[in-house]
Amino acid sequence: MESERYVLSLKNLFGYLEATPASRCIGEGEAIVNAKHIITCGILEKTSCTIDIFALCLQSSALTGKPHEIKIIFIILSNEIQVSKAVCSCKGGMSGRCKHVAAVLILCTRDDMKNLPAISSTDMKCYWKKSTIVEKYKAIPIKEHGCFIRNSLSKVKDVRVDADVLLSKLILVCPNSALAKHRIGHRIVTMETVTGEGQASILFENALNSVPLNNMPQIIPVKDCCRNIYREICNIDILSVELETKSCKEKWFKERQFRITASRCYELYTYSLNEWEKKAAKYFWPKKFCNKYVDHGVQFESAARDCYIASSNCQVIQSGLIISSQQKWLACSPDGIVFEGNTPVKLLEIKCPFEGTTSI
Repeated sequence: MESERYVLSLKNLFGYLEATPASRCIGEGEAIVNAKHIITCGILEKTSCTIDIFALCLQSSALTGKPHEIKIIFIILSNEIQVSKAVCSCKGGMSGRCKHVAAVLILCTRDDMKNLPAISSTDMKCYWKKSTIVEKYKAIPIKEHGCFIRNSLSKVKDVRVDADVLLSKLILVCPNSALAKHRIGHRIVTMETVTGEGQASILFENALNSVPLNNMPQIIPVKDCCRNIYREICNIDILSVELETKSCKEKWFKERQFRITASRCYELYTYSLNEWEKKAAKYFWPKKFCNKYVDHGVQFESAARDCYIASSNCQVIQSGLIISSQQKWLACSPDGIVFEGNTPVKLLEIKCPFEGTTSI
């Protein structure tokens, strides 16, 4: 094993990040690497089967603030290295698939990890405290960077790459990536003409093909009160709820109250304080909120939808609350669902900006 090189392959890099919008995650990680914001990286622990990597990454928004701490555990197989677990101290880092983790993984595809120094997390924190680091990464005006020196851009050759060819090559290399699956889509082709309840049935059948939902473990509440609510929200007919909530706002509010919905999941995913009782009370029993901007959006949503239909010549249907058939504590209420024939192909998200007072 000592003669082998410990380098993460691009295949394993894309495979590990396929549960995210991989192109964005990898692109942002590449930018972090190019900006040299990974200030130190080393091996915490190494065995015959695993390598534990610990790295520090500067925050792009506050170069002199506390850096993000990234920990990654790699599994050493017979002829390759795979990611077992990754975590970052940023708000999205619990998923192990944030841009900072991506940046460290990209570094691991470019050099033998056996060349990394053995270093403890304490040593790394002391390394950050050195004044030379703050001075080295002191923010300077963009015009002073080397890439903006006058006449330097004139020497760059005009290299044109066909986007479709590049995309085809990426999909060929990583057929199981999120990018490849997005191009194929999760669609059920139906030849018969359907409307109303039939369209809703197609939506739920289509959701049964969802890879993330099918791979998600079942949630089992611990406390009795939670188990009662969980049992209540699971013991429903999702098709009937979708049809009823389409026309009844009160029913819509009631059915979504104790579910994690698309419009509210972000505030849970990025929650960093350890006060979950307060957060749960605020989440499941929210105060009613309304202002002129919200009223404006409600007033013009139908007009915006009609404009989209007229300009795209697509069939757009409105739905009630769509509850996951696999995980009935998950739900969403899309502004519209675009059908091609009898196949749902995309969701419509409508935003109606309010006229501001600042001129452009």
